[in-house]
Amino acid sequence: MLYNYLISNCGAHLKNYSLAWTGSNSVRFVPAYDLVSTAVYDGRRGAKLSRSMGLRVGEHLNIDKVNADDFDLLAKELRQPAWQAADERARLRHELPDALRRAAEQAVCSGFGEEADALADRILFGAKVRMKAFG
Repeated sequence: MLYNYLISNCGAHLKNYSLAWTGSNSVRFVPAYDLVSTAVYDGRRGAKLSRSMGLRVGEHLNIDKVNADDFDLLAKELRQPAWQAADERARLRHELPDALRRAAEQAVCSGFGEEADALADRILFGAKVRMKAFG
């Protein structure tokens, strides 16, 4: 959910998450799919997309109102230790910019054109704004 928030994916719903049973009778998340930065398209070519996230984060559904307290509340609701939630926020804050750059480079090399760089820039700009909400 944190990743979807950072990339401005307001279209992330429960159907985008799957669980798998392991051999030890436990459950784990499998890689998510349909990870789309919907907010970067808002207003482009007249499009008006919803700013409501597919899932509530803490007290808020609107992506522009979500803050660090909401993620702390979400971690508590999911019974995730506060230190673990903070570590994950720090990890994504550190790793996301380089990961977006690498993905854009791979997209350009795969024939998607230079617009992949511009799209990565828009996603990263939004991610930096959202990272500030974490303090």
